[in-house]
Amino acid sequence: MKNIVLLYLALFLLVTPVFADPPKINKPAGVAVTELAAPTGWLGIQTESDDFNIIKDIAQDSPAMKSHMILSGDVIRRVNGQNTDTQEVMWGELYKTGESARVVLEMMRGEQPYIIPLYAEKRPGQVRWDFY
Repeated sequence: MKNIVLLYLALFLLVTPVFADPPKINKPAGVAVTELAAPTGWLGIQTESDDFNIIKDIAQDSPAMKSHMILSGDVIRRVNGQNTDTQEVMWGELYKTGESARVVLEMMRGEQPYIIPLYAEKRPGQVRWDFY
């Protein structure tokens, strides 16, 4: 009897993970889970609008700050050639960026378009997670 109980328990433990629900992972649309597992690059920007990617803040000592070309109020139109109509699309593109990767931001300042090439860096541990 004891052997049968142990056999059922062993079978239960082997089969249970197959039927369990997968874990929920918060990620931007269009980004595969495997892409999030790799270290992502960091630019040090924060945006404020869902409809337009308006720069709200720039982190100290970030690639964006070091460029001396990005200001609060600038609008990000494209990341690495991809249209970024919403924050979700923009962050999806930035999540694909690795540390030390070149990132090209196509921006607008008022009516004036301009292009900024940056190199992503490793995210410092003390930085808030709403900066990308």
